[in-house]
Amino acid sequence: MKLKKRAIPMLAGVLTAVMLTSTASAHPEDYWGGKYIGHEDAKFTLRISRSAQTDFLNSDIYWSARDWNGISSNVRVNVSFVINGRTTIDDGINVYGDDLGNRYLGYTTPYDSKGNPLDTSIDGLISDWAYAEIIMNTNSNAFSGVADSKLAAQKTFVHEVGHVLKLTHPFISRGLGGHTIDGKPVAIMNQGLPGDFGGAVSSTITGHDKSCLKAKWGA
Repeated sequence: MKLKKRAIPMLAGVLTAVMLTSTASAHPEDYWGGKYIGHEDAKFTLRISRSAQTDFLNSDIYWSARDWNGISSNVRVNVSFVINGRTTIDDGINVYGDDLGNRYLGYTTPYDSKGNPLDTSIDGLISDWAYAEIIMNTNSNAFSGVADSKLAAQKTFVHEVGHVLKLTHPFISRGLGGHTIDGKPVAIMNQGLPGDFGGAVSSTITGHDKSCLKAKWGA
C-alpha cells in the first residue's frame, strides 16, 4: 500500500478521488488468490529489523499487527524484534525501514521461490508467494500534516500486514465501483489515511476486513 504520497511497482497506490460504494461481505476482488508456498494457512512471524525501529516507529506501532489474530483460525501473526543483530527467530516476514521521502508511508513486496519480486500484474498477485517484505517510511517528515501521526503509522502497518495476508484494497477504493456499506467501503484495507473518503478509511480492522480475511483463509 502506498499511503499518502508510491511510484514503486509493488502493493501500493496513489490516492485518487473515487465514488464510494462497498458491503460488509467480502468480494473476490478484495483478496488475492494463491497461498504461501508450502503452507495452507497464514501463520508467520514479523521480524522487525533495526532499520525499522525508530523513536516513532516503536513497539507500540508494531505490536498492533496482532490485531489480525482471533479472526480466522488459520491466521496467526507474531512479532519479533531484531536487537543487536539477533532475533528470536531465524526467518519470517521481514519488516525494514527506509527513507521514502514524504510521498509514501509504507509498502509491501511479495517474492517468488527464486527471491524475485513479483510485479503488480494480476498474475503476480494471484500466484503463490514464497514470502513478502514490508517497508516502513522512516523519514521524519513523512507524517507531517497528519493530525494523529501515531494513529496513521499504526494504520499503515496494520494495513501492510493485511497485504501480507493477501488482502487487497477493497474493490471500491480502487475506483472500480461495486458494493456498498451505507455508500462507503469502511475498511482499514482502504488506501489512505484514517478518515479519508468521508470516513471510509478506518484506523482499525472493520467487519469488512474480517469478512475478507475469512473469505481468503477460512473461519
